[in-house]
Amino acid sequence: MKLPNAGNAVVPAEKMIGYLLSFSHPDGRGKARFFGRFGFSAEDW
Repeated sequence: MKLPNAGNAVVPAEKMIGYLLSFSHPDGRGKARFFGRFGFSAEDW
């Protein structure tokens, strides 16, 4: 399934850094490990 209007999607920096790439966030730390495998970090997202 494709995301409708995917080209217009916006993810705020706070969500990327404070949740998806945060090793200290209780729900986000697993996601941070996942994205870290692909070279993403809070410092260089």
